[in-house]
Amino acid sequence: MLQGLYWFTAILGVGVTVIDLLGLIGAGSPAGEGDDGSAADAAGGESGGGAPVLSFLRYVRTAVYFCLGFGPFGIASTAFGSGAAGSLIWALAGGTGVAVLARLFFRLQRTDLDSSIEEEELLFEEATVIAPIAGGGMGKVRIRLGQSVAERYALAENPEERFAVDARVQVAQVTDRCVYVRGLDAARELE
Repeated sequence: MLQGLYWFTAILGVGVTVIDLLGLIGAGSPAGEGDDGSAADAAGGESGGGAPVLSFLRYVRTAVYFCLGFGPFGIASTAFGSGAAGSLIWALAGGTGVAVLARLFFRLQRTDLDSSIEEEELLFEEATVIAPIAGGGMGKVRIRLGQSVAERYALAENPEERFAVDARVQVAQVTDRCVYVRGLDAARELE
């Protein structure tokens, strides 16, 4: 009976994993998956609130990876002469190990390594004018945050102020449309 269970779980685990690796499961989902490869985080960040189906799918995927280890370890242990109890222990250990490794892999894969800058991070940062800002017109600034560089359209906080190319300014306000800047001297007076 255990031998049949091992073969069933091996075929299920290997088959679903191969199909998943080929991209045939969830081909339309983004690569930024949940902490275990599920799409739970892609649907709003929380797996419990708005998407109980996605939370369920996370457990199904973990079960598939458990099967990926359980079946082959059980088959191998019986092939090497382990008894029923010994092969069951090997199968359970192998299934648990593969499931834990898969969750760790997907958690590491999800780690945010991009260099995108959040808009809130721009506030009060120094910037260099790369297109002049004059007469209430829009210009452009370059903001350096660590190793990242952002370029944003900019307006002067005070419409009478003018900033030439290469002038140093400070971001005073961030909106969806642009950033508002002030001269560094004015910024230091406010401190």
